[in-house]
Amino acid sequence: MNRLAFFRTKEILSTIIKYLATAKGDMRERLKIMSVEISLLSKEDFPDNLKTKWEFVEKKLYKYPPVYNWNFTRQTMGSMEHSLSRMQNRTACKIALNIYDLYEILNHECK
Repeated sequence: MNRLAFFRTKEILSTIIKYLATAKGDMRERLKIMSVEISLLSKEDFPDNLKTKWEFVEKKLYKYPPVYNWNFTRQTMGSMEHSLSRMQNRTACKIALNIYDLYEILNHECK
């Protein structure tokens, strides 16, 4: 993992964590609002020792497929939004904790 990619990943995680920690609403809603930032990351953005932790996040956030209208001409709900709509808040909190852990580990490795 090159240094620029490392700092990009860390910066995106920092933005996500700040919002998840300070915004109103339950964790599912906060994750939904941060979906664009979350979708900027993939397992390739993490060192090998953190890839499985990120895969847990992706597995939970993309558990269900997108939803389409009756004739499949328009997507009405993305995969992440659909998954969050069916998720319990405690599962969303576990996802947030994993995101926080990823940031903390990256932050520690940076020093």
